Amino acid sequence: MKFLKAFSIIFIVSIIFYGCGPKFEGTFSISPEKPKPGEEITVMYDPAGTPLEGKDNVDLIAYLYNKDLGDAVGIEMQKEGKGFIGKFTSLPGSFGAAVKFVDRDNYELEDNNNKEGYLIKLFDDKGNSVAGSKAGLAVGYYFWAPAAGMNRDGEKSLQLFNEAFTENPEIKNDFLESYFNLLLRIKPDEANTIIQSELTDLEQQELTETEIGLLAKWYTRVNNIEKSENYKSKIYEQYPNGKYAQEFEFDKFNKAQTGNDKLAVMTEFKGNFPDSKMLSNMYNGILLTYRQEGNFEDAYNYIKNNPNQIHPFYFQRTVSSMINAGSDKELTKAFAEEGVKQASRFYNEPYLEKSPGETEKEWDKSRAYYLGLNEFRYGQLIYETGSIPEAIDMLENAIENTSKLYGDQDLLDYYGKVLVETGEHQKALDKISQFISEGNSSASLEDNLKQAYITVNGSDAGYQEYLGKFLSAAESEMLAELKTKIINEPAPQFTLTDLDGNQVSLSDYKGKIVLIDFWATWCGPCLQSFPGLKTAVEKYKNDNSVEFLFVNAWERVDNKEENARKFIEANNYPFHVLLDLNNEVITQFKVEGIPTKFIIDAEQNIRFKSVGFSGNLDQMVKEIELMIELARG
Repeated sequence: MKFLKAFSIIFIVSIIFYGCGPKFEGTFSISPEKPKPGEEITVMYDPAGTPLEGKDNVDLIAYLYNKDLGDAVGIEMQKEGKGFIGKFTSLPGSFGAAVKFVDRDNYELEDNNNKEGYLIKLFDDKGNSVAGSKAGLAVGYYFWAPAAGMNRDGEKSLQLFNEAFTENPEIKNDFLESYFNLLLRIKPDEANTIIQSELTDLEQQELTETEIGLLAKWYTRVNNIEKSENYKSKIYEQYPNGKYAQEFEFDKFNKAQTGNDKLAVMTEFKGNFPDSKMLSNMYNGILLTYRQEGNFEDAYNYIKNNPNQIHPFYFQRTVSSMINAGSDKELTKAFAEEGVKQASRFYNEPYLEKSPGETEKEWDKSRAYYLGLNEFRYGQLIYETGSIPEAIDMLENAIENTSKLYGDQDLLDYYGKVLVETGEHQKALDKISQFISEGNSSASLEDNLKQAYITVNGSDAGYQEYLGKFLSAAESEMLAELKTKIINEPAPQFTLTDLDGNQVSLSDYKGKIVLIDFWATWCGPCLQSFPGLKTAVEKYKNDNSVEFLFVNAWERVDNKEENARKFIEANNYPFHVLLDLNNEVITQFKVEGIPTKFIIDAEQNIRFKSVGFSGNLDQMVKEIELMIELARG
């Protein structure tokens, strides 16, 4: 079981083809040449020269879009000659599709056309592109691109919007919401002026619910409260049960301060809009607020009174907070037990909708993962109250379920500890050595492996060699995987100011290996990764051929420099911090989420991009070491 920072899990659909061998035209081709919405599309894929060259099992994922991402369809492709063939059917209202291909045996290995996606246009009966296809893709390039393995590209998104609005002005109003949100993100200084102009033009048109709702919503954003309230009253008068009326009522929920206040708002909202899709966010938000308040008794009563409504992620998250807060043990245990019951129900009979960015297979695996997280917390609690056999069974179930998606390092560490503490030393040797071989080593696992080894063998003689073979197997697997992720593209050049007021340019480090870490003080995974990055910095402090740069970006405070300085000083981190005050460099590097690390070689080319943090510090440090060595060439 190997933890995945990014993953694609394929819904298997068997497709058998008969007849003559296909003719592959390049890497990617489709039939018919101009497919229509709702029509079956045959995809032909030749992986020669791609990351999937030589693979025997290739799957296709098609991300179908209209005004937004509509659905993700996973297909098991059939090998035919030198390539693969698969078929899928677009949705009747689809505007197009973005396709990527994945190695069925290693979900991290994919061909997404260099993060651009393999794009399929859909056509109308006259052979013209569907009117919304370009605008729908514009939405994709910025808002759902990461779900499809594509680079987020705000400039390309803006270009496509402008082209689409010129070519098909009749579809503009349907996309103004996304267009405005894009402007706020990539042109913050100009956004309000452009939005104000668009709203003025909109007022001259015949107004439907969409136009009135946009005017009510966005006049607030440009600080014309009088007009906003005027249009809002029209929404309530003319469309009291519509989309925008629901959004305005949902604002009251967001403004409510306490869990009980939010519950009261939701109760009224549910009475007015019993079928609203916004209710799901409300149910989750109430539990989240109770957790933040530390109001665990009301939280427990709330989940008991509202079964089949709350996402199981929030159950285990609340239990974790209860454990850390030293909450009443019986209440915590009861909460965890209820979490397992509802997560099990959610796994077997989903009571929430699948995300449009997931295939059916991904949906199955993610539900198993959330069940596993809840089983972990319950297993932890019943172990500490003496129910040892039941706890071990629960923890083993948790490992099996979480391994279907990301896995969980804390779970493996805890399970290893339990086996040693309960005298299951041979089992501890077998299980922990397996975890380490699969790349999930940690200081805790190695400590417990050593204890088990000494107990079974009578001494620590030969232990280092014993441990070494498992670490070596894990390193070999990690190295092989990293070699499939090597890239070679010029790094964007930049100059930023550091915390000492010095101007620092990437070009200053030509001839060196440079690790750039993009981070923010509010980013939990960034901060969780920092102890490991400190270890890496200290490991290379005497190696003049390696440099670490920590680029602080996406901060949400007024004095960004002082904010970063206080954090670094308070934690005594030996980091060279650069300030990306206007978020220009993080945009140049096309960062989609933080933390994101880049390894840049001596010729100033990006060789690796690593997104996120798996939770395993030791694994992260080893990965950094291997990436640096591979970047040396």
